[in-house]
Amino acid sequence: MIYEYWLANTGRFTPGQIQKLLKISGDAKGVYHMKKETIQKVCFWNQEIYQEYVNEKKSWNLMKKWEQFKRYKMGFLTIFQKEYPDSLKEIYDPPFALYYYGNIEMLKKNSISIVGARRCSEYGAKTARVLANGLSHRGVCIVSGMAEGIDSYAHAGALSGSGGTIAVLGCGANVCYPPKNQMMYKTIREKGLIISEYGPGVQPVGWHFPMRNRIISGLSNKIIVVEAKEKSGSLITADAALEQGKDVYAVPGRILDPLSKGCNELIRQGAGIISDPDAFVSQYNDYIDLRTHDTLPKELTADEKKVYMSLDYVPKRIENIVEEVALEYRQAVVIVSSLIAKGCVRESFKNQYVRI
Repeated sequence: MIYEYWLANTGRFTPGQIQKLLKISGDAKGVYHMKKETIQKVCFWNQEIYQEYVNEKKSWNLMKKWEQFKRYKMGFLTIFQKEYPDSLKEIYDPPFALYYYGNIEMLKKNSISIVGARRCSEYGAKTARVLANGLSHRGVCIVSGMAEGIDSYAHAGALSGSGGTIAVLGCGANVCYPPKNQMMYKTIREKGLIISEYGPGVQPVGWHFPMRNRIISGLSNKIIVVEAKEKSGSLITADAALEQGKDVYAVPGRILDPLSKGCNELIRQGAGIISDPDAFVSQYNDYIDLRTHDTLPKELTADEKKVYMSLDYVPKRIENIVEEVALEYRQAVVIVSSLIAKGCVRESFKNQYVRI
């Protein structure tokens, strides 16, 4: 294990190079003692790069580093261990090692990933939460990246069911990113699985996230994209899933909405359409009516209930609300303000409102 930990943390080899080196050496210890000529040939290193590698290896105290790692009380799983999921072995550049907190048995569950925009709409947030909750109640594990927006709503929806959730991070498993997700991170560590291919303390950087996405799709049987712009990291996950032979589904959106362009393009290219959450999730175990999530908030007056029910998860202008509920303009404004104060409604644009 100390040689495997070294190989996973040198930072000198790409996942692809590690796979090639292991095919020649058979194990991590073999890579550690591999001859100069072989490493240079596999990695296309010149003398200068190879010397940097040698100097770094000399400074790496195998036992000391391993003992330092054990203080994190973090799981360490390599491609040689039986717990390593077969589905990941088949993806492009499979990670040599995974670091984790939580229940590693989650990797054996039937899993579906739900991904989407960081700056999502109320409609997207509701859809992700409802889909994740319904699937989780059927024992399906929800996989996502714990990013802001759709990822977070998917994890939140999953945590209330029995299927659980896996968060694949683009940083070390002991680093919570984004920091505002501290509570969610702690809950997933306790009730689900936090997993990463990056070692302890590794901070998030831009290129980590596209790499991370291949693991999200690799761990999942199906992929759902809820909202995505035309150029979105979620589409990278979808592309990786298609390369892996996985089914990709998209939630359709309004054609002029930038957050729907990515999803609508996936549908144009042949992705499955989720137009009815109940119909999609009903194929998994027992039927649960997802419309129960639309129960009215408590302690609303009769007029507040009417206004609340007239709203949706896409913005609606105050003039349309007045027309639909047959109230005077001033009265409607007062009621909307009351609903905002009660946390039931949000003003998304000036004089345009959505449910929360």
